[in-house]
Parts: sequence; structure tokens; C-alpha cells
Amino acid sequence: MSTNAEQILRDIEEADMILVGLGEEFEEKFIDKKNYEGYFHLIKGTKYELNLSEFIKSAFVKQNSNNNIQKAYSNLAKLISDKNYFIVTTCKDNYIMNIGLDSERIVQPCGTYEELQCENNCENILYKAEEYTKGIMQELEVCIQNHNIEKVNSIEIPQCPNCGEKLVFNNMTSKKYSEIGYLPKWKIYTNWLQGTLNRRVCILELGVGVQFPTVIRWPFEKIAFFNQKSSFYRVHQSLYQLSEVLVNKGISIPENALQYLTNNLFS
Repeated sequence: MSTNAEQILRDIEEADMILVGLGEEFEEKFIDKKNYEGYFHLIKGTKYELNLSEFIKSAFVKQNSNNNIQKAYSNLAKLISDKNYFIVTTCKDNYIMNIGLDSERIVQPCGTYEELQCENNCENILYKAEEYTKGIMQELEVCIQNHNIEKVNSIEIPQCPNCGEKLVFNNMTSKKYSEIGYLPKWKIYTNWLQGTLNRRVCILELGVGVQFPTVIRWPFEKIAFFNQKSSFYRVHQSLYQLSEVLVNKGISIPENALQYLTNNLFS
């Protein structure tokens, strides 16, 4: 086990509170689509390709689990489950909710594939996505079985009951993203942060790039800078560099965070 890994484990053990940020290196990339390749091929070039693609992704993350990601999350749970922790994640796949951690201690400010919203966000209302997703996948399955590509263009995308616009997933892929889905958890998170003052806080920033720097990267740096009792670890394959204010305080680890959590901390 490396010196950094030993230090992380020691700081986690000694910390009063654990703050974890999870970023792009943990996100489902849909590279291994398994039995879903046929669906993506079927919709290519069709009228609602982008919309249907998101419904296929929703079905994928509901019915499959990325073993590498799940193993890393399981290891994370072993490290922090008995501690006073909070997790901020930009991942939309919702895998982290399936490992036994307290859902009230996890906030997903970039949304998920669990709920739908009006494309125009006309009433700031969310709708459960599961039944809509099942219906669309059933229609796509019929198209595949009958080799009827033309029928794909007739598949109806769910519509907002208020204004008639398309329903889209309540995550950052939406042009008018409704924040109503995560704000209650965000309030819990900000209240939790108030309790970190003058406490020993171990901050783990894992796989976080610069796609949404205002969500994790910059705020975590600020917390580490102002809390003199904190320890800070940034793990990322390429974007591991520390800002000037943390050069003498934080530790950067130039490795893929998913692999690091899977292998190095449990070697």
C-alpha cells in the first residue's frame, strides 16, 4: 500500500466528519452497452434520436450495474459508513443509491434518470420516469422484432400535461434544468457543512474534473482552505493539480479515482 493510501485511511479514521465529492470518473459512460447496442443503432438518425437515447440510457442504468463502479462504491461504503459523512456527486446514473449508504447523506445536484420534467420547465413539476421508460422500451423492442425502423419515428415522446411540450429527464442534459429535484437534499448538505467548523474534516475529491467546477471542485477547495483542521485529497487521472492556496495543504494523486478506490485503498 502506498504512503498516500495509508495517510488517507489514517485521516478517515481520525476525522470527525468526512466530505466526499464524486465526479466524472465515476459516471456510467455507456461504453459497454451489452444488449442495448441494437436500440442505439435502431434510433440513429430518427426524428427523436436524442430523446430516445436518454430513455435507453435510463433503462440501461435501471437494469444493469457497472461492476467496476459498484465495487468502488462498495469500498467507499466500507470506509465511511460508520462515520459522519456527506457525499456530493455529479453522476447521473444513481448507482450510488444501491450500496446501502444513507440516501439522506447524498446529494445529486446534476440530477439523475429517475424523474422527468417539462422541457420548458413550465410548472417546476417532476414525474417518475420508470413507467414512461418501460413503455418506450417496449415499443422499441417491437420495432426490433419486426425489423420496422420506420415505426420508430412514430413513437410518442411523453408530453407535459400542462403545456404539451416534451418531457425530458430531470438532469443537466435538460436545457431548462429544474433544480427542484435536489434542492431539499442540498439544504441538508449546507446545514451539515455548518457543523464542519473547527472539526477534523477529511475531504475526498474523487474523479472530479472541471465540467461542473462550482458544484464540487471550487467549494471543496474553499472548505479545505478555511478549515485549519481539514485534510484534502484530490484524486484524478489528469486533473489532479492543486490550486495555489492548497499546494502546501492538500495532496494530489494522479490516478483514476475509480481504480484508486478499487485497488490502492484495498490492496
